[in-house]
Amino acid sequence: MRFFDAKFWFVILALFAFFALFAEVFSLKQKLDSNQNASVQVLYNHSSEADNAVVAQIQNAKTYVYVAMYTFTRQNIVDALVAAKLRGLDVRLILDFSQSESNYEKPVIKKLQKYGITIERPFTEKGKGVMHIKMLVTEKSYASGSYNWTSSATSLNDEVLEIGEVASVHEQYFKIFNELFSKYSKFSKQ
Repeated sequence: MRFFDAKFWFVILALFAFFALFAEVFSLKQKLDSNQNASVQVLYNHSSEADNAVVAQIQNAKTYVYVAMYTFTRQNIVDALVAAKLRGLDVRLILDFSQSESNYEKPVIKKLQKYGITIERPFTEKGKGVMHIKMLVTEKSYASGSYNWTSSATSLNDEVLEIGEVASVHEQYFKIFNELFSKYSKFSKQ
């Protein structure tokens, strides 16, 4: 029997490819298993209650609730953030300065600050951009999309909100929030 014929090497290469593929599949399965409880849902505001989904994320938080929101007037979400703070959670917000100066948003800010919630409102010169992010991050989940926390966004506009628990995506939102919070706390107007 010759060990160096073409059939022999074909079998060896096929076995090698099979084991390499098996190792890759096994590795992928381990990665998926480590994130087995991960979930993602995309809500459309006219077929779901996006504000109640946000409230549920806040209520399920155990350690912290971090928010970056362009426009924020929904009272049920304000109440959920206050309740989280009263439960001892670290609650921090970044709000757009110009929106936070509106008569609609001032009572929200006043109530949140009354309960010791830290709010950064980055001031930028007119025409220099806005803080236009709509994001929530807890120790377990994230929520982001076009959905501002307002009555119009909840009932009138066409909005989407993605809520997820995918660890790698969560880490990215967490990192972005912390970078912004650090940056904005240097020149924010309380």
